[in-house]
Amino acid sequence: KLSFSKTAPSGVLPPNCLELVPDIVCSEGGMVMTDGCGLISRDGIDFVWCSYKKYIQARESEYVQWNEKSGGDCQESSDDESLEDDVCPYTSFQGRIGGFKGMWVLDERLGDGIKVLCRYSQRKVNLPMRSFLSFSDECEKMGIHLKESDFDDLYDTV
Repeated sequence: KLSFSKTAPSGVLPPNCLELVPDIVCSEGGMVMTDGCGLISRDGIDFVWCSYKKYIQARESEYVQWNEKSGGDCQESSDDESLEDDVCPYTSFQGRIGGFKGMWVLDERLGDGIKVLCRYSQRKVNLPMRSFLSFSDECEKMGIHLKESDFDDLYDTV
């Protein structure tokens, strides 16, 4: 189901901005309290927002061109003023980043720069990702030696 659910690509994350962190587990009963929920910095969520807007605007432009060629009279539908702002008006998003899937919530404490914290519970597939801070190190420890051809920007797409 992971590979077939619908999603809108936003952008390719820069190298070394993604970090894998443990889930928060309840001391009584061992229940995972952060199941499928990671954190993202202000710059990170703004990057996702701006990239998503560009994708939506490009799709709408393609539709208008197709509509005009086919003799239709539909107009662009994006009257949403929030699409004009470069600061994300939301505090979370649901999505997929490479082999991770779930919800990412804004955490202003992460400071400047694009920082994305993924939980173990969000990892669905192991993929070679440039944006993954310690992926190469983990692979080296396991005896897996990566070369540039092992990477694909698709894996780093939000």
